[in-house]
Amino acid sequence: MTTLADVAEMLRSARREARLSQDGLAQRAGVSRTTVTRMETLAKGDMSVSVLVRLLEAAGYD
Repeated sequence: MTTLADVAEMLRSARREARLSQDGLAQRAGVSRTTVTRMETLAKGDMSVSVLVRLLEAAGYD
């Protein structure tokens, strides 16, 4: 079973593999850098599926 922590790590890995900073990924996805940080660290347990999909697509994750 995939946990939210696994998903957060997947996002962080996809961003790093795409050689993007959090700022760069945020710009590509049309979200704030704070949103990227929150998604990667699960701050406040915050994980929006629609934003997650946008971020993964922006990082080139298929």
